Amino acid sequence: MAEETKEAQETTEATAKRETTDWSTHTYGGLGSLHDGKKLLHDPKGQAEACTFATMKRRTTEQRAWRPIDDWMRQHAQKNFPVDPQAVAGATELLLGQTSNTRVVTTYFDTTCTFFALITQVEQKGKTKGEPLVNVYALSGHVLLPCESGAMMQLSEGEYVFMLPDEASPPVMLMRFPLLKNQPFMLDGVVSASRKLRTCAACGQVWRRSMKKCAGCGEVPYCSQVCQRHHWSSHKAACKRARSQRKPTPEGGTK
Repeated sequence: MAEETKEAQETTEATAKRETTDWSTHTYGGLGSLHDGKKLLHDPKGQAEACTFATMKRRTTEQRAWRPIDDWMRQHAQKNFPVDPQAVAGATELLLGQTSNTRVVTTYFDTTCTFFALITQVEQKGKTKGEPLVNVYALSGHVLLPCESGAMMQLSEGEYVFMLPDEASPPVMLMRFPLLKNQPFMLDGVVSASRKLRTCAACGQVWRRSMKKCAGCGEVPYCSQVCQRHHWSSHKAACKRARSQRKPTPEGGTK
């Protein structure tokens, strides 16, 4: 009975820890990359670890691999995809498996998004029917989500690994559409996206959600305290000037 009680307590504590983890500031695998482009280098089932500035820079590099969809795909998505037409303007895509070193990618999603995977080779479409085109590993919940061609997923904020099922798998186009604030329905845990983009002054990550600004000058945005601390030596002088310009005058105004 004591062992059962202890096990239940550990399960509850682990669940509570996952629920309170801020995924914008935590990652798996420790320092460096989670993969080498072909396979995972770290076991993603371990405990989340606090991000370092190197982690934030990695996320920026991974984020830039996603490109805005072109005009043809934008028109195709508006006609055929069950997504908000206004979200199509913010859609991005990534070609998984274009080379042997891009069969595995990691991406941090700062907001909830609608996700699709599409086959890029016409001759392969019939062969992949009923089979997953890509495996999506949700690191926050240790869940493997197989995604078939054309299937729609709603992926919440967090870090994900996208992997082709095997070495013989053809290239796959990954597409994501931000879930905007004007959606008619919002589920629990949804981090909705804004049309306004914010860029971290330190690591360069671009978010569709709000970022905290420097408490001193109130002008410079950061995605995390990690980035703010790293950038302080560069920002300190400008912050001091901005604060001095806001000092109250004897008349009660500001300079």
